[in-house]
Amino acid sequence: MIGMMVPSAFAYTITDDATGGDCSTIGTWDSASRTCTLSDDITENIIIGANNIVLDGNGKTILGNPNMNYYPSSDNNYNSSYDYYCGGETNDYDKTAIQFNAKTNLVIENLIIKNWCRAILASDSINNTFQANTIIENESGISLTSSSGDLITQNNFDHIKGTVIYLAGSDFTISSNTIDDSSATFIDPSNLSGFHHGTFTGILVSATDNGVNLIENNNLASSGSGFDRGIAKNDNQHLVTIKNNNIGSMIGDGIYCSGYCNIFDNDIIFGASIIDGYDSSYDPVAIRAGSYTSIHDNTIDNWKKALETHNNPVLVYHNLIQNNLITFTLDN
Repeated sequence: MIGMMVPSAFAYTITDDATGGDCSTIGTWDSASRTCTLSDDITENIIIGANNIVLDGNGKTILGNPNMNYYPSSDNNYNSSYDYYCGGETNDYDKTAIQFNAKTNLVIENLIIKNWCRAILASDSINNTFQANTIIENESGISLTSSSGDLITQNNFDHIKGTVIYLAGSDFTISSNTIDDSSATFIDPSNLSGFHHGTFTGILVSATDNGVNLIENNNLASSGSGFDRGIAKNDNQHLVTIKNNNIGSMIGDGIYCSGYCNIFDNDIIFGASIIDGYDSSYDPVAIRAGSYTSIHDNTIDNWKKALETHNNPVLVYHNLIQNNLITFTLDN
């Protein structure tokens, strides 16, 4: 297509050698600290090929295809003639900005990642840190599978089409991230103009073992925006703690837990008016939870439904629940 920049299959590989692999081509390499610091913006993706590497973006941008998933304001459904870039090919790795497999003790920080199918993709990796990155206008954000001991913290996300943070693993901490979609509003779904439709899920986890498994101090959706689901946990066997998060308007759930969650000290406040202009075709629920879940000391304000629980036992106490159309429903 004329005028559309599509990244090539070429990738820079960072390894632990005298030059950091390709690091010396795109930045500076400090062999003592195993740190690659970008010196300019780049338009190719990066593969991390060794353990104990620090990739410091130094505020530079890894830019993919600026036209990916263009979503015309006149069409609120997918339009295949525009949605040409990602196309659902989950194994098309040249459409991922940063990727690695079976690596440990990596730090990915201070990057701007924009216009990729996937910003960061990793599997079978242990004790890696993703911090202080700005990830905008991508199909998905950070996706980690078969991971353990990972930290995702202090990142800023905006305009992510699908799932912003996906993690399947154990002993993880997802903290102090800001997740928004300033292109989307809840009350008027037709106003999803510009780049894409609204974000699907903010944080989605599947815990594969007991451990820390912590989601805390994240901000999801500003007062003027909203997306489909805030925080979701899909497995129903291993405990996840969800605490001290600020969650705004969602078309679906503020927090969804299939089971085994400790949910407390969250502020879940619906930003739009549910009395004036509320679209009854949506069913937003502040907390939707399954069995063996504890829900306490949360503030739930202005939702269609505050709490919905399935499959006892569920422990609910000491929450501030106000200005909701429905307070509580129980489905055994």
